[in-house]
Amino acid sequence: MKKLLGLGLVLTLAVGMISGCGSSSSSSSSSDSSSGDAETVVIQMGHANPGKENDPYNKYCTLFGEHLSELSGGKYQVEVLADGQLGGERDMYEGLQMGTIDAALVTTMVVANFVPEYQFLDLPYLFRSYDDVHTILDNEDIMADIEAKSYDNYNVKILGYGENGFRKVLNSNGPINSLEDFKGMKIRTPESSTYLDAFRAVGANPTAMAFSELYTGLSQKTIDGLELPVASINTKKFYEVANYLSATDHMFTAYAVCISGNFWNKLTEEEQAWFQEAADLATEEERVHVQNVEQQFLDEMIEKGLKYNEVENIDEIVAVCEKTWVNYVDTIGEDRYNLILEKLGRN
Repeated sequence: MKKLLGLGLVLTLAVGMISGCGSSSSSSSSSDSSSGDAETVVIQMGHANPGKENDPYNKYCTLFGEHLSELSGGKYQVEVLADGQLGGERDMYEGLQMGTIDAALVTTMVVANFVPEYQFLDLPYLFRSYDDVHTILDNEDIMADIEAKSYDNYNVKILGYGENGFRKVLNSNGPINSLEDFKGMKIRTPESSTYLDAFRAVGANPTAMAFSELYTGLSQKTIDGLELPVASINTKKFYEVANYLSATDHMFTAYAVCISGNFWNKLTEEEQAWFQEAADLATEEERVHVQNVEQQFLDEMIEKGLKYNEVENIDEIVAVCEKTWVNYVDTIGEDRYNLILEKLGRN
């Protein structure tokens, strides 16, 4: 009898642990409702950035949650899990595939590991302004079919795109004003072919290093520098161990707002419309936030001793980097590639 009771307890605990993953629901009474208890569904939404109020990723999740709660009359609530609590971005995309994760923000660079056409978003100097970015991300002729590929082939529904801003080079050697300043610089970049091609083209030495090791790498001079959006440089305090930030603005960081197909397919059409509208509203607001907070972060870092400069001879850097685009036409698709250049007025 004791063995049976013990087995029952183990099974109960196991079921409880499993049900704690992913979305959860609870009943809450409404004093003005005659229909009884109303169910509240809590959606866990993960991202890899710090859980700070002004961080663009965290801000997006907060805005999305607020709008979703309002649109659904409180039925759906969002629990934000920051700092990679649900794993790295590739882990989260794969978790969305399997249905073990409800929702996540995943950089499009990572999505490109599954849907290669997304690599166009990381072509160096394709985008020269925020308006350029929005012109493309808001264009259904360019984006709709690759979003469908994510959903149809990988069970990940993409509701839209948030952004983290243009990437700049932080280093401890000195300001970057020309191609000459890049020569031999050991700079940490993502392990993405578009990034590797671009930094080799300008004469730098792109180096792989785990994100968690970057602060130590800079302080110990294992690397000379790194390239990231301003928000990431600020929140991780990399400016404490490297003094020079140059506005190279070589790539733009966008992230996909992802929902697991397992979860999405259980929603009614009305509920799906709530989620989509919440994403659309959050996107509009987060775009304004990113540009405002970038200047705020820059001002904070400059006050603490960071030396910031615009790049004097940017045209020669752009010209060299644009030559790498040809390597990706086949992957992106020639028709898509030409349409992008047409919409940007670059052909």
